[in-house]
Amino acid sequence: MWLEESIIEQVPMSENVKSAHYLPHRPVIKNSATTKIRPVFDASSREKNQPSLNHCLEKGLNLIELIPSILLRFREQKIGIISDIRKAFLQIGVHRDDRDFLRFLWYDDSGKIIMYRHRRVVFGVCSSPFLLGATIDFHLSESLRKCDTPGILYGRQTIEKLMKSLYVDNCFTSVNNEAELEQFVRESNFLMQDAKFDLRGWGLLTHLHPLLFYLYLVYIGIRKKMSL
Repeated sequence: MWLEESIIEQVPMSENVKSAHYLPHRPVIKNSATTKIRPVFDASSREKNQPSLNHCLEKGLNLIELIPSILLRFREQKIGIISDIRKAFLQIGVHRDDRDFLRFLWYDDSGKIIMYRHRRVVFGVCSSPFLLGATIDFHLSESLRKCDTPGILYGRQTIEKLMKSLYVDNCFTSVNNEAELEQFVRESNFLMQDAKFDLRGWGLLTHLHPLLFYLYLVYIGIRKKMSL
């Protein structure tokens, strides 16, 4: 499926002589999920006395520092809203010159080893959350610049609210009433679809203790950090 969706590509034998890095991977099995088995790539793996791929990359800003302000805005108004972006990292392309450092090996049905490389940002690489955040921020900034153009299906207020509501691939915000809720959900979907991001899993929280929500955000931050 990844090959058909151009998430990965096979490495031609003519390019096997190029300098490259191979990511180890392992399967994660989830019986309750739509995708039962998915590979998880380890960019922190390294040989003795040698750096890993993550050691060679800049991680970007510490996104966990966003949690307190997100918490306050989530509790600011009457109705709390949560959602997430479907396969967010896989919507961002990797420059061709960098793909050879995201190679991995796979067995085909005949037992032959095939070389692949990622064409999209890989979850498990330490810079991926920052790349996702920077991509979304650029998209929202460009959308803000053109939002007053006739025919645009989202407004300035929705863009500005969304800019303050995203933590990696999760959205947390709040509104005062059902009319604002309907408008925010509708316009946010149009806005993110312009960049091929699919906001999904919309949920409402009207009575959640601030401490419980804070712990939930911390859990998400720790889980994502451990995965990198």
